[in-house]
Amino acid sequence: MLADLFDVVVPSIPGQGFSDRKPMTTDDTADLFAGLMTEELGYERFVAAGGDAGTLIAQSLAERHADALLGIHLTDVGYPDQTTDFSALTKPEIEFANYIQQWWMNEGAFNMVQSTKPQSLAYGLADSPAGLAAWIMSFMASGTTGEEIEKRLTRDELLTNITIYWVTQTIGPSLRRYYLDAHAPPRPWQRTPVPAAVAHPPRDAPLPREWAERRVNLEHFTNLPRGGGGCVAPRVPGLITSGFHADMRQPRENGWSTIYGFGIKRMNVKSAVLGGGLTGITLARLLHEQGDDVTVLERDETIGGLCRSRTEAGFTFDVGGSHILFSRDTEVLSFMLSVLGKNADRRKRNTKILYAGRYVKYPFENGLYQLPDEDRFFCINEFVKNLIAVEKGEVPPPENFAEWITYTFGRGIAECYMIPYNEKIWNFPADRMSHHWVEGRIPRPPVEDIIRSAIGIETEGYVHQAVFSYPVTGGIEALVRAIAEPVLSAIRTGFSVASVREEKGGFAVSDGIKTVHADRLISTIPLQNLLPCLADVPADVQAACDALRYNSLCSVFIGLSGEVPDISWLYVPDPETGLFNRISFPSNYSSKVAPPGHSSVLAEITYNEGDAVSEMTDAEIIEHTIGSLIAAGIIPSRDNVAYTGVARQKFAYVVYDTDYLQNIEIVREFCRERRIDLVGRFSQFEYLNMDGCIRSAIDFVRANG
Repeated sequence: MLADLFDVVVPSIPGQGFSDRKPMTTDDTADLFAGLMTEELGYERFVAAGGDAGTLIAQSLAERHADALLGIHLTDVGYPDQTTDFSALTKPEIEFANYIQQWWMNEGAFNMVQSTKPQSLAYGLADSPAGLAAWIMSFMASGTTGEEIEKRLTRDELLTNITIYWVTQTIGPSLRRYYLDAHAPPRPWQRTPVPAAVAHPPRDAPLPREWAERRVNLEHFTNLPRGGGGCVAPRVPGLITSGFHADMRQPRENGWSTIYGFGIKRMNVKSAVLGGGLTGITLARLLHEQGDDVTVLERDETIGGLCRSRTEAGFTFDVGGSHILFSRDTEVLSFMLSVLGKNADRRKRNTKILYAGRYVKYPFENGLYQLPDEDRFFCINEFVKNLIAVEKGEVPPPENFAEWITYTFGRGIAECYMIPYNEKIWNFPADRMSHHWVEGRIPRPPVEDIIRSAIGIETEGYVHQAVFSYPVTGGIEALVRAIAEPVLSAIRTGFSVASVREEKGGFAVSDGIKTVHADRLISTIPLQNLLPCLADVPADVQAACDALRYNSLCSVFIGLSGEVPDISWLYVPDPETGLFNRISFPSNYSSKVAPPGHSSVLAEITYNEGDAVSEMTDAEIIEHTIGSLIAAGIIPSRDNVAYTGVARQKFAYVVYDTDYLQNIEIVREFCRERRIDLVGRFSQFEYLNMDGCIRSAIDFVRANG
């Protein structure tokens, strides 16, 4: 069981069983094992697990080699003796101490003999198989009856253990270890410093937790239901192994839950990719296809980033807001559809804008004929007037996003839709945003299309998105998982990067427990998460990074009985309608993302840390969203709601304020100097859609693979 989950190293104690080495003291054995694990086997850090004599060795390892220890797992922690201040013990500890003292009177003669006259005893045991068997069985059966011991261990197992000592003639050296420890220079007892888990077998008096806390840095504690007496592990191996795995996975502040093995080997790769979102996984696949030795280090337990999906109660929702598959980039589109294969369905876009209580065709300028008469006149009149003014040179070039909108569409379209919607999604004034990024992102429709739309001739805008694809099952995460398929073994989840340091010829990336050494470092994680991992970041670079603006996203999931409007998604510019800027209907993308007879709604709300939305509870956000959707006529009533959920993403949208270009260049230049490659949405800090993220990975690999 453990070998499937951990690297298991079982060294033989010198002088015992398989080892005919000269016996050593406990401390010398601990030093030897530390060298074995780190210098010989190449583990940077490891967990030591033991009981009885193994407890002493594990505790010595923890005291003498704390830097190499992730933790210790013990079946006992030592017992009260003549060095114990009994006046400081609690009542349960006193009861335990009295029990132990009585046990030593009844069972402890072996320790006195082995600590004082081991060689005298050894002669008799080495010459008599029956004597050897009797001595060993006295330990194996301690605290049990012969009938009970044979329920836990077969006669073959018992005889095998005896035979090992008989054939190797190591019973004498194994006894001598007691003598060496008893005659070693005394050293003051100290509480072991590394994290510890204790799984103690039952005795007449159970081990008190407070005694364990005195002895070790206790993180997890269990009194086992069975397995009492000596030699606990052979008696109840299932309890020990399952308990070890459970204990090692206990969450703790310093990352106990991320321990994956008894030992963490030095890991050397050519390329380390920080982040297992769409960009990072695509990078790994493309680099792998070129023969690169690559690993992906992902903080969360699942890959996907903003492209993760959640399935609950038969509903599947995308946690990073509604996603679809489309692109002007034919190479990227072909890549996405090819990896999905048959798990992709094509749909015709039917997107609307909720304007003045009515559904208006999207893009807005292609749906002018559906506006109220006065608004339609305002939009087309201002568009034509602005067009003439721009042509005459009467309008200066735009200096911010708000001016760009008016310069491009005129005051009518700007005030009716473009500025309200954009200020809602960006949570930032449009006149304080840069406009360098909008070309290619916000379509400029032909003048003829806007005029046709205004007089009632239907036109189609944003045509490359008129037909889109979506995974049949699994949500948008299905795309990431399909891309990841060839490189699953190279992805390490649960690896939260804590430090990145330059070393000769490359980088050392650590999560505080494990370290990956890489020739090349490619970051796809947010710059705001990367810089704290680096040493000696100049103040101006940190200030520039801190000034980079971004929005967070709250996705609200609503599962309904019955149907939803035949709409792909709906833009909502009016703040009075609700906090959400967009409503999508995932069950119109694929019928498999909702149970039969049900449908789904996904509302997207952008926010910033410290604002009103960030302070709302999930329940408050759900209540607001459902109430607003009912008031807007989008869902019929609360009686139809079958499921609700919320997902929050800290990093969702890059916000291009007017200081963006200056700040991002400072941070990028710093990363270039540190030889850290930046790829993807929040590492390049650019508003990239899914196709843009994949394109950034393709371009990087072609230039640097």
